[in-house]
Amino acid sequence: MNTRRSFTLIELLVVIAIIAILASLLLPALKDAKDKGKQALCIAAEKQMHTAMVMYIDSNDDWYPKEVNSYTVDPWYFWPHQLVPYVESNWEAFVCPANLNPNRTLKNWTYHGTVYPNYGTLGMPVQIWRISTLRGPKQVKRPDKKYMIFDCSHYALGDDRSILAASRCGVWYWVGFGDNGCPNGLDITHTHAWLTPHHMGVNVTYVDGHATWLSGNVVYADTRSPGSTLDTIN
Repeated sequence: MNTRRSFTLIELLVVIAIIAILASLLLPALKDAKDKGKQALCIAAEKQMHTAMVMYIDSNDDWYPKEVNSYTVDPWYFWPHQLVPYVESNWEAFVCPANLNPNRTLKNWTYHGTVYPNYGTLGMPVQIWRISTLRGPKQVKRPDKKYMIFDCSHYALGDDRSILAASRCGVWYWVGFGDNGCPNGLDITHTHAWLTPHHMGVNVTYVDGHATWLSGNVVYADTRSPGSTLDTIN
């Protein structure tokens, strides 16, 4: 005699409901783990760039890389091209895998007369590579407090606006910045809805080489304080 019985419809629905509940609990955790993995890869890219900078300085009489020509005189040649030989000419080293900047898919794009094999999403304070009187790290006061490499919307935009809008480039998202300021009323300085790749924050590597994650709110406050974290001179 066959005593096996089939599951009832109610029992099947209960099993499906349990599976759905478990999935709803596990999927966010899996996504968070994936995001953390990308964040770790981004910090590794920044640390690699810091190492490249140290190697460049050692090879150039303790000088930071300095721009050749300027944004008003083409071809404008600056820090990415100067550091790429120290990362085995790997332009992917300049990209954060978590940054969904719409320009990230660009290849062989030309900027002020200079070709870039891909679009980078790491930045550097403009004082480091544009101020000719700042020789190298020995002149930087409080190197453990000063930004060196960070998530950014564009190679050339090494300021707080480009950090806090690292996932969008082409618009500053800042009140009063010419015709490009605040499209559709969006002003992240008031909303603090930062356009950043890592949980409303960014990765930052400092002049002394240590790296960490910072919330957008901390970056916003730090870059406006006296002796700002982006001010490598004072």
